[in-house]
This record gives sequence, C-alpha cells and structure tokens, in this order.
Amino acid sequence: MDEKQNASVAGARVETNLDLRGVLPIADSHQILGFRSKQHYLRWLYSFVAGLICFIVIRGNLAPHVNGSALDVPAADAEHISTNSSSLVSPSQDFGDRVEPDDSSSPADDFEGTPPAVQLIEGGPWTSILLGGDSSTHMPDHDIWGAPSLEKFENALPPQLQRSKDAIAAWTAQFYASDNANEYAEALQRMVAEAISSGTEDSLVGKTIDLRGIWPLNWRNSDGPLPHKMRIVKVVGVAGRALVVNAIDCKSRDSFSVHIPVISEDFIGSHGSEDALREVRRAADAAVEAQMQACGGVSAEQAASQKGIAVPLYTAEIQSLDELHSRERFYIFNRTELGEKVDGSLAQLRSEAPSVMTEARDYIASRLLHIVLKLEQSGVGHLKIDWSSFFLRGDGSFLLGNFSSASPFGVPTGNLFSSMSDYPEPFMMLSSRRSGLTTEAGTNLWSLGVLLFQLYTGEEHPYAVVEGRTWTERRMQLARVMLEQKVRSDVLLPKLEACNVPDPWKKVILRLLEPCREFRISGPDIVKEFPELIYAHPD
Repeated sequence: MDEKQNASVAGARVETNLDLRGVLPIADSHQILGFRSKQHYLRWLYSFVAGLICFIVIRGNLAPHVNGSALDVPAADAEHISTNSSSLVSPSQDFGDRVEPDDSSSPADDFEGTPPAVQLIEGGPWTSILLGGDSSTHMPDHDIWGAPSLEKFENALPPQLQRSKDAIAAWTAQFYASDNANEYAEALQRMVAEAISSGTEDSLVGKTIDLRGIWPLNWRNSDGPLPHKMRIVKVVGVAGRALVVNAIDCKSRDSFSVHIPVISEDFIGSHGSEDALREVRRAADAAVEAQMQACGGVSAEQAASQKGIAVPLYTAEIQSLDELHSRERFYIFNRTELGEKVDGSLAQLRSEAPSVMTEARDYIASRLLHIVLKLEQSGVGHLKIDWSSFFLRGDGSFLLGNFSSASPFGVPTGNLFSSMSDYPEPFMMLSSRRSGLTTEAGTNLWSLGVLLFQLYTGEEHPYAVVEGRTWTERRMQLARVMLEQKVRSDVLLPKLEACNVPDPWKKVILRLLEPCREFRISGPDIVKEFPELIYAHPD
C-alpha cells in the first residue's frame, strides 16, 4: 500500500419527620413476612438479591440486541442532508470560540439519534446501591484495572512533572486575571444579562441571580446549605452549547462555575419552541445519566479528585427566566449546572501559550491518559474528548467536562447540547447512519490517541485531510478509506520519530491510533503494558 492510500446531560430540599415506632430491625422482620426462621428469611433475601443482580446483568447485555431496531435509522447519502434532524451534533468547538452552524461545519444534519435508554452496567452508579455499599466512603488506591487513583498519581508526581504542573498553574492565574472572554462569549453574556434583567442591564458581571429547584447530583453529599443566590464575578467563555461564568454563593462564599445553556435557532431548525423544549429537557436528563455513570457511585466532588472529571455539583433554575427564553435568534434554557470553579481550558492554553503547552506536555499527557482510562472503565463514551473539554483548575491540573456530549456505551449520543471532536473514530462515523452516533469500548481511546499525537507533534491530523463539500462528508470519506484499505498506524511512525516523541509515548500513540478497532489497544492492556506511563514511580 502506498503512502497516498494510507493518508486519508425542581425540586426543594427534602425534609422528612418519620415516626419509626413499631419498625422492627431487619433481623426480626421475618416474623411479619411469615418466614419460619431468620435463616429461612436470610436465604430468601440472598436469593432475591442474587436474582436481581443477574436480571440486571442479563438485561444490560441484551438491551442493545432487543432495542436494536429502535436504534436504526434509514441510511442517507452524504449528498442528501436533512436539515430537520433532532440530533444536532457539531464538530470541534473551542472553549470560547464559535462554530457557525453551516453545512461546512455541522455533521448534525446527517445523524439521527434516539433518546438514550437507561442502562445498568458494571461500574454504573447503581451498582453500589444494589450491593448495599457506598463507594464514596472508601476509595481504593487502585482501580479494577490496577491503575492508581488520580489523586494518588498526583501526590506522587516526580519533580519534572510537578514543575510542569506549576507552570500551567502560573499561566492559568495570569490568564484568569486578564480580560480573556472573546467576542462571541461577550455577545452571549450581554444577551443573557438582558434576558435576566428584562432588558435593563447588559452585563452579567456583578449581577446577582436567584436560583430555585436546586438539586445536588448526589443527595447523600448535600449536608451543607444549598446555593440559592449567586453573584457573577467573571465571564469565562463558551463550552459547547453553554455560556460559562464564575460566581460566588452569597451565603457560603463558595465559588462555582455556572453553565447556562444557550442554543442558536439555527441548530433547532424547523422545531417549534415546544419541540425544542422537549429536546432540551431530554438532553439535560441524558447528560445527568452519563454524569452519574461516569462518577461510578462516588460523589461529584470525589469524581474530580479521583477520576479527573468535571460533573455538576448541583443543577438549578434561574428564577427570573422562563424555562426556555427566546432572544435574538437564540434560546436560553433556565436549567443551569453549578460545578467546581474552572479558570479556562486546555484549548486556551494551547492557543495562547504554546510554549507552556510544550513545556508541560509530559504532565498533560500523563493526566490525559489517567482521565480517559477512568472514563473508559466507567462504560461511558464521550464524543468530544478534545482540548476544549478539559477545564483548567487553579493548581495547574485539569478536568474532563462537557458531558452533554457523552452517553453509556451502546446508547446513541446526539441532542441539542451535543458536539463532537474534529477527528472522530472511523468505525463510529461509518456506522452512525445506521445506529446514530454510538460509542463503544475503545472509542474514547482513539480520541486520546489523537490528543497525544497533537500534543507531541504539533500537527492536527494524524492521517490526512480529505476533500468534501461538508464536514461530515470529509470525515465519512476519511473513515471509509482507512477502514476499507485496512490502514495500520505504523504509517505514522516516521512522523512520530521526526518529532522526537519519547519512546513510551510513541508506542502508546501507535497502539491507540489504529483505525480498525480489532488492532487498537484496550484500557486494561495499556495499564499492563505501559506501567512507566501509568505510575509516577513504577513498582
């Protein structure tokens, strides 16, 4: 084969006063239920629990086959693009940058997706509940694949990686102190400010917003007061379909990043406001499902430190806004997410300070690897694992967010909030016309390979850039060429060697960027075969 062929996711606080008189402990309840003895009751209970677990496992395994027909959509040629798709997924959109919804950039028109169904799989948020445990009370030092927790890894950083992390922290502090919001973010914040104030104000900064219907992602970790009144202190940027602002709780003085969904009418297409509202609700619920499964039973706070993911601590509604507010050809959704305060994104670091990115590349690569492996282990696939989805923290670390573009493996991802990275996995692209944009085990790892390739070579496209009239057509054509010609990743070796990519990273990039899934390395095998990349200090 010659070189040319190879190229190409309301309620109020729940307070209960229960009269528990007459309630028997579980050990004596067999008398009420009619069992002959405690032992008989316990045997029945064990059998019931075991049967329930087996049912869940079997149901999870059969769900894709039973529901297969519901996931299928009619095939369509690239030349005949529907403009009324409810599955509006766009390609890469930088944190703070705008991607216009024209036919050259939006693959959404080609993809139809069905509402995500609840799937209970190993590692999901319900596992610990069914087994009677709470994994948030104890986090092991290593996960089931043998990789250390992210917190353990960070606490054992060798000096070189710690210096890299400190360099990112220094740049982040300087960047956050500057007036860094771009024109698009400024336009959106002005529009949201006018909507909230009924046209009397044009700036969110300094404004206080009242919240209602506040729901923590994990009720068991909500002992403190809920944030009802927030004062906005900074416009951070735009992430996916949301304006991101930082705010301070007026009572607790805690800082949060608030994601306010803002969707262009162009993305909604011919949908009326009622249809759009249903789609927005569905998208928000799907994002919560993906976030809960990605947490794997731990709290949202622990998910950041242990898994490196940014999930909302709370969802809440802006009191002064209708559920779906129309303004200036945009829809503003009043259901917001409150998460850990972030100061920017890796996309901004990459564009504003490439020298810092280069200096810190080994630390960035190591943390990327750990985060994506944790995500892969949770059984959640993410369509937008790119630089704009990794949010910077003040200490120089970063978190993977943008879970509106994620769903459990085997469940189509595609809604009004979804967006997609610019270099999607080939098999997912080709199968999307039949089953929607559906991630599987290994899809996240392809995206990881793309980021590592970009990080160490400075180039955008590992394989090639092909011609086509639309974004989707170009990506489809590239995927088709790579899979039909069974292109192998060894064609990338000369480029990696020319860029002096460190040997272990070079090897793992080649194993991750196999276009055919059958040749791509799995998560457990990465941990097994590349201990020098997994452990800061290998045993």
